[in-house]
Amino acid sequence: MNYQHANFSEMENVRLSDSVIRISASIGTVLAVLLIPVMPATMLVALTLIAIYTGLTAFLGWDPIYALMKKSQPQPQTSDTATVTSRSSRAEQPIAGEHKKAA
Repeated sequence: MNYQHANFSEMENVRLSDSVIRISASIGTVLAVLLIPVMPATMLVALTLIAIYTGLTAFLGWDPIYALMKKSQPQPQTSDTATVTSRSSRAEQPIAGEHKKAA
């Protein structure tokens, strides 16, 4: 049998800024559940599930809804971008999109 193992870093589809927002929303939801004295049971269950979902996706760095929508972090550009080099070799390597002009 041939198994393909995915690298966990390839599975991450939640950015750091998105994780911070999710953790804040999760904490806020937990506080709402704890601090609101009278709450219908359905609202209590719904808010608890939302807090668990947002917290887990923030800590894992992977969201199944994003995965279904194929939303992920932008992939680093490859050969079309210029690389940072030392000053001595910078003149020798053309930047992407530049062409040497014939003199």
